[in-house]
Amino acid sequence: MHKIFYTLFLMLALSFWGVEAQTKVEKHTDTGGKKSPGVVYSLPETKIRLHLLVEKKVSTPGIYARFSRQHLGLEAISVARTLYELKGIRLETYGVPDRDKVYHVQFKEGSVAPFVMLTEDGLLCAINTEYTPNEIQPFAEEIRKAEEANVRRSEPSFSPEYLQATSPQKRAEIVAREIHTLREARTSIVSGEAEQSFPDGQALKLALDNINAQERALSELFTGYTTSTLERITIDNLSADSISNSVAFRFSEMEGVLDKEDLSGEPIYMGVKIEDQAPALTPKEAEKAEKSLKGIVYNRPGRVEITLRRDGKILLQEKVYIAQLGTKEALAPALFNNKKHAPAVIRLTFFPATGALERIYEQ
Repeated sequence: MHKIFYTLFLMLALSFWGVEAQTKVEKHTDTGGKKSPGVVYSLPETKIRLHLLVEKKVSTPGIYARFSRQHLGLEAISVARTLYELKGIRLETYGVPDRDKVYHVQFKEGSVAPFVMLTEDGLLCAINTEYTPNEIQPFAEEIRKAEEANVRRSEPSFSPEYLQATSPQKRAEIVAREIHTLREARTSIVSGEAEQSFPDGQALKLALDNINAQERALSELFTGYTTSTLERITIDNLSADSISNSVAFRFSEMEGVLDKEDLSGEPIYMGVKIEDQAPALTPKEAEKAEKSLKGIVYNRPGRVEITLRRDGKILLQEKVYIAQLGTKEALAPALFNNKKHAPAVIRLTFFPATGALERIYEQ
């Protein structure tokens, strides 16, 4: 979901950065003064994003709804209304820069790291290799199939007799008669009793399709019609770094997805259960741990179980990794020593959502 860009380190400039054959990483503090060569990256704070699949049904009554039972023997939509149904939920984690975990990295002379790859908001995602983000498009297939399945509505064709009639009762009677005529014509064609002959199966199918479309369009003048569409709605910026059971959003059959503060909707609760969390450190312990980080700093995240419920029923239950619940670690500076690894190059990828190390390999 992140746009990626490169921060290049030209090897010609490395001679000005020192003489140690190692990678120097230090916590970054923006003092507004002169900045030393290198790149600033952030470790993430993990957030939760919910993708909701919502079906919207719009019902429209026909102009002759009150005559539907009389002429066609069918129930009709009596009032216009729109209803929503929550069809599915999917969960995604993503990272936002943690302003308390910003680092300045310099590759010293002898380093073999020609570039670092960051997200557009400065999260570390790769060193010495390409990084392709996992573009998530939840419910894309369901939405595509629903669009294909939707029957396009046809506008009815009216006879001169209908156009000349002035009262609703008379027009309804004429339309009903035309519907019955179309049904009789279809029966004649299917049974082979029609006077008109068809040269091939395609011509026969076209004739039946036209009859069906006209019958449907005329019938909807009595019964009304309902259109159904699927849409994906996204809810961002949800936190899952502490035990909780809070309202994530609300849902109403009449209005769809609502803000969690809108009491007109039914609450959808998000429960967070912590399964793996790093021990809490005192300020002194935290300071000591920070000073011990001498290489590329990354996260070892904690883990939670997230449960979404509606009226006590579980809609989704999933385990995910959360950066804030874990610890920070550092890659040994010797990894980037070209004398030790030449001619191979150490390559690394990270998870931008958590700051965790995804893969490290030599090539």
